Amino acid sequence: MAAGAAEADDAALAGYASDLVRALDGALAGWVERRVAEVDGVRAGNVIAFGIEGRRHEGLVVVAEARTDDAHSVRQVVEARVRETVGLSAHDIVLVVPGSLPKTSSGKLQRSLCRDRYLGQDLQLV
Repeated sequence: MAAGAAEADDAALAGYASDLVRALDGALAGWVERRVAEVDGVRAGNVIAFGIEGRRHEGLVVVAEARTDDAHSVRQVVEARVRETVGLSAHDIVLVVPGSLPKTSSGKLQRSLCRDRYLGQDLQLV
């Protein structure tokens, strides 16, 4: 492959990742969350996916409550599920203690508060 073609492919992939991050504020986040919730060791209904924007790149972060003695294996399966679902690897997969994801008083997951806690490194890791 010529260098110009490789650079064009990299630019297209970066554009796709950027579009993906913006879409995660919409219905795509729910799709990723539902697919990850199917993984053994992940608590169904207790997964939050969101996009982050960095200085050099944008990416997908998945935070999931997990009940497991083998966090490494669960993280690998979640990573594979994300790749199957959206065609890209996640920037980060974070497994947290059951009951620690932020929720409203009615039980709805709080994606923006979870993003803030992630960025502030204030999540209760497994």
